[in-house]
Amino acid sequence: MDSNKAGASWTDDEVAVTVDTYFEMLRAELAGDVINKSQFNRNLQDAIGRSKGAIEFKHANISAVLHQLRSFYINGYKPRSNVQKSLRLEVERRLRIDSEVEKLMLQAVDEPVDATGVDFLLRQSEAPVIEMADRIYHRQAVKHDFVQLEASKRELGLAGELAVVNFEKARLREAGMDHLANDVEHISVTQGDGLGFDILSFDSTGAERLIEVKTTRRAETWPFVATRNEVSLSTEVPEKFHLYRVFGFGKPTPGLFTLPGSLEKSCSLVPRDFDAYPS
Repeated sequence: MDSNKAGASWTDDEVAVTVDTYFEMLRAELAGDVINKSQFNRNLQDAIGRSKGAIEFKHANISAVLHQLRSFYINGYKPRSNVQKSLRLEVERRLRIDSEVEKLMLQAVDEPVDATGVDFLLRQSEAPVIEMADRIYHRQAVKHDFVQLEASKRELGLAGELAVVNFEKARLREAGMDHLANDVEHISVTQGDGLGFDILSFDSTGAERLIEVKTTRRAETWPFVATRNEVSLSTEVPEKFHLYRVFGFGKPTPGLFTLPGSLEKSCSLVPRDFDAYPS
């Protein structure tokens, strides 16, 4: 590490090499390969003379740009703000021209879902805090909205819902409430979509718990799509509404975090689409 570079602005060449390394790791991760992030970091230290921490922060900046572009980013590099303009432009350029990573991303979205055996244990955790300096909507050119593409996969959504149904029944039975566990209802299957929630469950007092499930194969920081029905219901009955975010689906131990109450309070909501009628 070159001590003279500490605190100095990154050059275009340093940015280009760092983005190239990130995309190499991203391609490997999407292909299902095990990647040694530490070795890649050491190679970059040798190549550009930056510290381990500076390189890790820059990789997290790259994740932030891809996050905003609604694209895949490396699990383990949580998006970080304060992105320099040259880095943003380089990431956008690489995403446009890298046909291999585009193909791998599309394959990852279209990977078949095994909805059998969803009685695995969901590993519950706290909801993540996403460090994003700019949460407003921007017009920007993207070839694929991978967040929306994954959200449209009904098979993945249904598998996540089934896992949560089993999770809720197990939670209630463990609390000695078998009668309530038996009454857990998979509303999106028995009644259909459009009510603003997927599962009817209960809390420890027997009060109704209206659960909307959002499922992803990606990390807990991957954004989800909330409909107007879901946001409206969460605001109307915040004492009943719970969003269950299932992440890492397909991994040995998928994760789960919950957001109780109004989504207007628990999330940063960025409006993107409107129903429009000629007037």
